Amino acid sequence: MLSFKDKITFDLKSLVVYNFQCSSCKSSYIGKAFRHIKIRAYEHLAISVETERNTSPTTTKATVVTDHCHKGGKHQNQYSSFKILSQDSSDFRLRIKELLLILKNDPDLNIAGE
Repeated sequence: MLSFKDKITFDLKSLVVYNFQCSSCKSSYIGKAFRHIKIRAYEHLAISVETERNTSPTTTKATVVTDHCHKGGKHQNQYSSFKILSQDSSDFRLRIKELLLILKNDPDLNIAGE
């Protein structure tokens, strides 16, 4: 059948649970993004959304993914390292989905309190 709504591109999806998979060592992280996935991924990778250039990890809010990617310069990751696992329009259901996916997949970069 015909769809009356335009498809939302990957970059503009929000209210998602996502997975980061390191391309160098296969470490992983599961998190949620209320904003566009591209903005959240760029924060993790220390990339400026405006210029699309690398920024210093010290000028951005450090995350476990940021720390992992900039460890000794060995973990060069890209935006393609991020995949959307789930979406929801409810913040509460999104948090539940995130928790269940973390418990199921046991990503090694997720630490208590994150």
